[in-house]
Amino acid sequence: MDFTEFTEEIRRLISERNDRMDISIQTVRKNNSVLYTGLTVRGMSNTSAPIIYLEPYYRMFRDTSDMDRVADEIIRVYQQNTFQFNPDFIIDVDIIKDRIVYQVINEHRNKDFLIEVPHRSLIDDIAVTYKILLDHNGDDMSASIRIDNSLMDLWSASEEMLWTYAKKNTNMLQKPVYIGLDDLIIGMRSGQQLLSGMVTKGEPFDAGIRMFVATNEGKVNGASVMADKGFMKKLHSEIGDFYIIPSSIHEIIAVPTTEVFDVDMLYKMVIEVNSTSVSEEDYLSDTVYSYDGNVITVA
Repeated sequence: MDFTEFTEEIRRLISERNDRMDISIQTVRKNNSVLYTGLTVRGMSNTSAPIIYLEPYYRMFRDTSDMDRVADEIIRVYQQNTFQFNPDFIIDVDIIKDRIVYQVINEHRNKDFLIEVPHRSLIDDIAVTYKILLDHNGDDMSASIRIDNSLMDLWSASEEMLWTYAKKNTNMLQKPVYIGLDDLIIGMRSGQQLLSGMVTKGEPFDAGIRMFVATNEGKVNGASVMADKGFMKKLHSEIGDFYIIPSSIHEIIAVPTTEVFDVDMLYKMVIEVNSTSVSEEDYLSDTVYSYDGNVITVA
């Protein structure tokens, strides 16, 4: 069974199990213009449900050959992530202004997308875009709505207004954190959850180089901490001037400049990691930046 046949069979199975559900399948353009096939399940009115991307479920089917099991899992995900939602609330910006946050993406790989949405350039090839957090629970299942030009026009808002709201909200709703990379590795090996507002100095990593992972508490779209001036200054007060390795849209790595004698080594590192370990959707940049406590520049 190929992927197209799989999507049609899954839609049929889920429809048969509950004829009150409206099932649709659509192609969704994600970050960096990566395309996914999404299944949307809609039930009662005034509810919102996630788009369920079918690619991992096709892999599950290929591994198990159990279509019923795959359908059960999709329905379980739908039920766990459906919540009450009145779409009329997004009409009034005064009602939702405290839920507007920002995220950072690669500017060059999202040129078509950026035409459709309010945004600003942060540095070189990184842009800031905006979204509304809906059912925020602090983890990677938080639902959101992308803010596009039509929504901004509906509000008679400006990009500067969105930026003002998002600067305050992102820091509160997606709290930035950082931790020594080797402390993080040790914690992962021992099953500890270390990214919870903890600040550590970190011990020398690998060949005597201290590195720090900076992200948010949800660990999703955490590279947005680059745009948080207060957080960046706080990190700078702890470790001094530092280089920024944009390891993915979910986090950055800060390396004190005193630890690095060859910036080309950092460039080689980020390019290798991006080409071997980072998915196309999670890619942020191949550029290494530096921060002196005031501005971010290309290293």
